[in-house]
Amino acid sequence: MMAGAVRESTLARLEFYNILVRQGKVIPLLTLVISLLGFILGCLCLFYNTLESYPVVLLGCLSILLIGLVLFVRRREGYWAKLPFVFAGLCMISLIVLLFIPEYVDIGGAAGFVDTKIHHSVFSGLLLLAITLPTTSFSLRYLLGSSPSAHDISRYPLFILPVIFVLIWYGIILFHIFDWGIDGLSWGTFGDLKYPIRGTFIFIGLTCLISLPIGVGTGAFLSEYGGRLSGLVGFAITLCRSISVYILALSALGLVTFVKEADFLDRTFIWEAIVGYKLNETTGIKFEGYGTVIPGAIFMSVLVIPVIARATEEGFRSLPRELREGSLALGATEGRTFTHVLLPWALPNIVTGLLLGCAEAAGMLAVVMFLTRSYSNNPLFGHVNTLSTYIFMSGEENRFNASIILLLLCLGFTLIALILKRIFAKRYRGA
Repeated sequence: MMAGAVRESTLARLEFYNILVRQGKVIPLLTLVISLLGFILGCLCLFYNTLESYPVVLLGCLSILLIGLVLFVRRREGYWAKLPFVFAGLCMISLIVLLFIPEYVDIGGAAGFVDTKIHHSVFSGLLLLAITLPTTSFSLRYLLGSSPSAHDISRYPLFILPVIFVLIWYGIILFHIFDWGIDGLSWGTFGDLKYPIRGTFIFIGLTCLISLPIGVGTGAFLSEYGGRLSGLVGFAITLCRSISVYILALSALGLVTFVKEADFLDRTFIWEAIVGYKLNETTGIKFEGYGTVIPGAIFMSVLVIPVIARATEEGFRSLPRELREGSLALGATEGRTFTHVLLPWALPNIVTGLLLGCAEAAGMLAVVMFLTRSYSNNPLFGHVNTLSTYIFMSGEENRFNASIILLLLCLGFTLIALILKRIFAKRYRGA
């Protein structure tokens, strides 16, 4: 029985090869395979500088195959294909350029930086990606034929390959982070990073404390009330989401500077909450700080509020009209309908938006970086570091350990969001 299955598999393979040879589709298939290999090699060349000899060989093979593809189209469909011919020329030009580019290209003078050099492999990777992405598409088109469905399928690589490119980059980054940091990760590492971990949770907690009521209220207003004001609020929420984090960071720093220079706020509670201090435990003197986590959380909430507001709005709008009208028909007031029908229905969306905002706050660097100078034992009114600022400012020793902890923290928030959304949806929606 096994021998029969092997025989059938061999016959099917031979039949596939015969179809390829009989229809003359070996050249499009080889062009497609080489293009895909070139795309993967281009992704790797952007990360590793030990692969610089392979792109030249691959570009030479691809140029020959593209010329063969031109002849294939001429013999099969009766016209000269311009696109493969153009890309064959581009392959040859790129090959010549790579042969004459030195190992390191100094761009310091051109870019205005001192001693800035780019390795040869970066140019190899960019040229491979720029050439192999289109060649993958039209080689697939010639392989499948000239039908409308083949034309549509041949466009898939233009959308799928960039996603694969991003996933490869993420995979390589994660591999290096875990490869360099997993060996030094232990319970002692958590002890060494207790202040950044504590600062991260404080930053997340304050951001959520500020963002949750404003975000839920804004989402409810957008869903339940119409008119020009609702449109204006929705437009403002969209604008808040598009603000650069560096603008927010500079705004937080500006607030700290204003409070620090305001004489009427000197040494008041507002001054301690915004500017912060470092307490000398021996003398009891409070030394002026550079900013606390509170202004950072205030301005970070500008990015988290739109996430919660949009999630809340979608949750309210997804409520079936029959449930809303049934609650009012049974004599419930609008307030009771809101608290006992609308809010529980939208709770899965609210929790999801909140925890995704927490994950974003955990990895935020710019807002806290402008306000962080040193460590302090004071969790609120001192200079609180987070894991992201620790990764940016520390040396090589614990940087990758902190990166792993931050990745696991963000992954944990995402998984908790998915689990809670499923639990609340089952409880309040019966789904």
